[in-house]
Amino acid sequence: MHFEVKNLFSFLKKFTRLKNQVEVFNTQSEIINKEKEKLDLFEYEILKEKESEYYISFQDFLFFLENDQYSLRDILSRFKHIGELDKSKFSYLEAYAIPKEDGILLTTTLPEGRKVNKVRIVSCSTK
Repeated sequence: MHFEVKNLFSFLKKFTRLKNQVEVFNTQSEIINKEKEKLDLFEYEILKEKESEYYISFQDFLFFLENDQYSLRDILSRFKHIGELDKSKFSYLEAYAIPKEDGILLTTTLPEGRKVNKVRIVSCSTK
């Protein structure tokens, strides 16, 4: 058997270079993900600050009720600013959302003895 040592060094050099590139990629990927989290939290704070100006469609509202796993990015991407809604194509329902063991009870009358904030559920026409 004949094996050249220079081929081994060439392979090790390429492998080391690839390993370094993977490490750089992983480091940069972590930095990007942390910055995305910061941006999501910043968007969330704006959404909270201007909460009366943002709405979510009933379909999206039901999505969150039916699914247990979603990210802050999922939530933020489904909200719409009132300026984005064409008033001739949407309507809304104001209701009180009361948490229950197996879901959320929506009612249009304020339950006695409870402090519950109103929610606005918007229905948009796509035609």
